[in-house]
Amino acid sequence: MPKVFTDDKSKILSHSKPSWDGLHSLIDLCSGFGGLAQGAIAAGMHVSVAVDQNPKMLALYGKISEATKICGDFGRPEVLVDIWQHAKGAKVLSSGFSCQPYSRLGDGRSEHDTRSNCITKTLAAAYYLQVKAVILECVSPAGQDQFVCAELNRFLKGTGFSMSQIDLRLDSIWPCRRQRAWWLLVAPELGAIDLNVWECLKNISQ
Repeated sequence: MPKVFTDDKSKILSHSKPSWDGLHSLIDLCSGFGGLAQGAIAAGMHVSVAVDQNPKMLALYGKISEATKICGDFGRPEVLVDIWQHAKGAKVLSSGFSCQPYSRLGDGRSEHDTRSNCITKTLAAAYYLQVKAVILECVSPAGQDQFVCAELNRFLKGTGFSMSQIDLRLDSIWPCRRQRAWWLLVAPELGAIDLNVWECLKNISQ
């Protein structure tokens, strides 16, 4: 039988049962200035922790939310522990993961770009923090990228989560040419939740 040992560097993350408040509380990874958080707040959610490696973006984030702000790489165990300590039972995680490996305007090198590990780190964080829903956003080509699909399928197979994926066009509701891929991963106890396309509004000036 395998044995598990701990030492002075080991960290143990305890997790409580999901609560109504926890399911309305968000851990915002790759938070940037808080664009995704503004939508979450408008939908009635509370942001517990915002994480980014850019301190200037986190300073802007502070203008819209009183969430704890952590500047660092959430792929590092010590940063992950810091997130857990401040999450206070938050059970929803969001991440607008790095787009450069998949963007037509970026390098487009997929898994050969070191920044592609952002999706891997995000899903690992979701597992270790034991969240019950994961919201992901990236450029549209990421939705068909083989590496991204493989990482998502690995997570789904290991956790039993269900997934809904969609491309949303901002020009359906706003005079702006911008399209993004979105994913919603949901734990089995919550059941699958479908994402729907936006109804195109008429008379939008271009």
